[in-house]
Amino acid sequence: MKTVGRILLTTLLSLFAVNAFGQGMKSFVGVVVSAHDGKGVESANVMLMDDELTTLYGFCITDKNGEFRFDPTASAQNKKHVLLITGFNINEKVEPVNGDEEYFRIEVESKELVIREVVVKSESEYKRGDTLSFVASSYKSISDKNIGDLMRKIPGLEVSQSGVVRYQGENINKFYIEDMDLLGGGYNVAVNNLNVDDVAKVEIYEQHQPIAALRGLSDSRSAAINIQLKDNVKGSFNGNALLGGGVDSDGALWKAEMAGLYFGGKIQTIATYKTNNTGEDVTAELSSLHLGATTESSMLSIAMPITPPVSQERYLDNNSHATTLNTLVRIGTKIDLTARVSHVRESRLFEGRQHLTYLMPNGESVVVDENISAANATNRTNVTLAFRSNGEKFYINNSINLGVQDEGVEGLVVEDERHINQTLNKPMFNVANNLSIVGGVGKWMFAVESFVNYNKSHERLLVTPLLFSQLFPADSDLIKTEQGVATNRFLTSNSISSGFRVGR
Repeated sequence: MKTVGRILLTTLLSLFAVNAFGQGMKSFVGVVVSAHDGKGVESANVMLMDDELTTLYGFCITDKNGEFRFDPTASAQNKKHVLLITGFNINEKVEPVNGDEEYFRIEVESKELVIREVVVKSESEYKRGDTLSFVASSYKSISDKNIGDLMRKIPGLEVSQSGVVRYQGENINKFYIEDMDLLGGGYNVAVNNLNVDDVAKVEIYEQHQPIAALRGLSDSRSAAINIQLKDNVKGSFNGNALLGGGVDSDGALWKAEMAGLYFGGKIQTIATYKTNNTGEDVTAELSSLHLGATTESSMLSIAMPITPPVSQERYLDNNSHATTLNTLVRIGTKIDLTARVSHVRESRLFEGRQHLTYLMPNGESVVVDENISAANATNRTNVTLAFRSNGEKFYINNSINLGVQDEGVEGLVVEDERHINQTLNKPMFNVANNLSIVGGVGKWMFAVESFVNYNKSHERLLVTPLLFSQLFPADSDLIKTEQGVATNRFLTSNSISSGFRVGR
């Protein structure tokens, strides 16, 4: 028992000595602040050490205001003490301890953090709800030039040479860039001109209802495409250009393409210019632009060579120039103002030889063996202005389309050394307005659709001398024929519908 008592007594004395020794030093109280702005530095380490930084006598971490307070747990006699300040983003600092100090204010400098480069790999494709996302870098190859080249590799997508997109056999109903509908029905301008290097992701919105007020009420079978751009492209002007030239037996050949693009948070713009005489149809990507602008077909025509069953680039003799300007301005979060302008100036030359047999009403036949050539010159301008508000309760979209076209064709038919000249002029003017309103009041839903179109044309055909000399006497006074057709067409289609929601 005496032995146990001595052990307990010795232990108690030792603890008392240590505690008394620790209490011999005062508490350390203070604040760590930034030398830059004087604000407190949170989560900095404050350590009481000897001046050789070999022994730790006390420790704490600053609070959200940069303040600290701690009592040393041990000390060393005949030692000088310092406070060592360290932290995640501050330069290490040593503050000498003066025995007379009762409060410490320690200023520290921030340090630059250098983080090693890391590579984050993501899935090449994934699905969230009704959205399929495809990472562009996983599908891009060195030969891809525009986004259309990349999209042709994505499963389920079909992209024509003119830029028309289909998903699982159905035409898409919208083509968005950063969830903004810049181009409407003329989205193929983006498909053929948006640089593939600027694209981060291609998203497919399956069963997409573009009218927000109808979502959950009226389903859609069609999908939409959304192009997500890389961060360095957003808010900056960028562009691309292509220039080529050469020579063949008929002379010089050229091809040039230029595109300027800007995609900001509230403004988007795509401007393009394309020209060539190599047989490439630069107007193909404008075929669906400004629907309704020039929809009327011609009523008169001249004799033309039969189109050969080969690729158009093998026989098209053209001199083409096409310019487009497309701009969208977003007001607030739901209202879009868009303007789209396209202009085409083009000439095409057609040449051929054909052998035809015409069966006449009296049972006789007329055999024609002839060389045909035709030169077609077209100037066409289309303009579309649109206002769209796509709110969750109310939708309105109104677009005005204006189209002006001047087309002239000069033809020559050579039959048995007999020359027949043909001249056809086809000026045309077209204006259309398309209005769509969808809204709801309580459980009542209503929709208004209105389409108004006016088209005017005046065609004139002159043939000198008459075709089919077999049908006319040699001494006939008829030396030429002339036809003229003037048309004024007005079309309107209007509907109002309403529905009452019952339950779901």
